[in-house]
Amino acid sequence: MSVDLLLKGGTVMDPASGREGVLDVAITAGRVAEIGPSLDTAPAQRVIDVAGMLVLPGLVDLHAHVFARMGIGTDPDCSCLPYGTTTAADGGSAGAATIDAFRAYVIERVQTRVYAWIHLATQGLIDIRIGELMQLAYADIDAVVQAIEANRDLIVGIKARLSNYAVGMSALPVLRLLRQAADAAQVPVMVHIGASGEPLPTILEWLRPGDVVTHILTGWPNGALDPTGQLHPAVREAQRNGIYFDAAHGRMHVSFPVVRRLLDQDFLPNGLSTDVTVPLMQQDPSFHLPGFLNKLLALGVPLRELIPLVTSNPGRKLGREPWLGSLQVGAPADVAVLAWEEGDFSVRDSFGVEARLSRRLVPHLTLKDGREHRPPAGT
Repeated sequence: MSVDLLLKGGTVMDPASGREGVLDVAITAGRVAEIGPSLDTAPAQRVIDVAGMLVLPGLVDLHAHVFARMGIGTDPDCSCLPYGTTTAADGGSAGAATIDAFRAYVIERVQTRVYAWIHLATQGLIDIRIGELMQLAYADIDAVVQAIEANRDLIVGIKARLSNYAVGMSALPVLRLLRQAADAAQVPVMVHIGASGEPLPTILEWLRPGDVVTHILTGWPNGALDPTGQLHPAVREAQRNGIYFDAAHGRMHVSFPVVRRLLDQDFLPNGLSTDVTVPLMQQDPSFHLPGFLNKLLALGVPLRELIPLVTSNPGRKLGREPWLGSLQVGAPADVAVLAWEEGDFSVRDSFGVEARLSRRLVPHLTLKDGREHRPPAGT
């Protein structure tokens, strides 16, 4: 059998299948043809030596902002694909009034695989100078449900930011409308926490199994920890009961002291996501999921525990294709190749707190449907 491309000698880690070890990956016609040790190079038109590198399923970003050129949205082919992410779910950039434009002008034109959490506010996040749900009239339940019905192939759930700068001093009116819309459309919700008017246990009372809490590592008030620094028991119970806790990084939602306290109490999020935006890319052009992995590595989280958080876990959460976040023979060849770099490196949280590590991951090569993408020089 002819092979278009053979990735040779990399360390494959695929939590979905349990496959881990030094293995080769053969790709033909944009799909994974074979995975195994010491595959024959003779049938391969091209061989790429990835010895010493990690070969992962294409990374899955459950919370990004990729409504390009609209509000805070980045171009996913610039902010995702070069850095290992082949699938991104936009976190509410579009609402019922803008979802058709998002589909026509971004999703159907980019190479990155994009899904969407539709915002409860009809306008989405195209302008966040004023909180999008300060006026509840923007939360049009009928419009959201109709938009979901017309775009079930694209929309994975409903998003709402619950911080006081988005909804005012109480999140409860928005939670009531969010719950009504989600129940009517029979989809999960994603709620953005931190600096909300109510503590997280109160917010969790409105959520159901399959719903997502994003920014769980935030250092802002009313996050995962109580005022004494202890994990709210309701958070652990919610995770056991099927609530998905997402550690979206964003501009201001990762606190190393909070992460350390959570790790000391044996709590790890279900997933890591970037919450990438234009301001973040302008500040740091190399802002990406592997960089987020480095921050958790610097805090002592084992690599084997981190890889599911950017592959199999968010892939299953999206629930669209059985191969999302995994490497399966016959499936589209979505692959992230990350190299190790040795040295003395510094990483910082959203508040400037520093941690150091002597070995970091750097994006080397991304395959999306077998097509190659590489990071820009210098990043």
